[in-house]
Amino acid sequence: MAQAEKLSQTSAYDEARVAFTNAANIKPDGPGNPRTQALLMELEEGIDQFYSGDYVSSVHNLEGYARDGAEREPLAHFYLGASKLARFFITGSEDSSLQQDALNDLKVAKQAGYKANGQDVSPKILKAFNDLSF
Repeated sequence: MAQAEKLSQTSAYDEARVAFTNAANIKPDGPGNPRTQALLMELEEGIDQFYSGDYVSSVHNLEGYARDGAEREPLAHFYLGASKLARFFITGSEDSSLQQDALNDLKVAKQAGYKANGQDVSPKILKAFNDLSF
């Protein structure tokens, strides 16, 4: 766990995830909840990839996190929607199914009570999020 925590602080997400998973395999109910920590590395890496402009990888990691129904699922869905919408915008708005998929993720986040206040994302993405109704 100590090694995994050190790796997570240096943004070595893959290595930290492996270390947390190894700790969970040794003692699943161990201190520090290693299984949850491994999932958090997936979320953090997905958000980091979003801000790095690697939207495809971001979607991959965020979908993995959201699929497990973790406690920060609304946050994951917000960034999933933001990643997909950013891809939609940079590809010239060609794929309307990507836009719809993005709006569905943003809607899931909004329905769960997620607030996008202060998020450092494109104003177009924030507008799409704020304009959603359910």
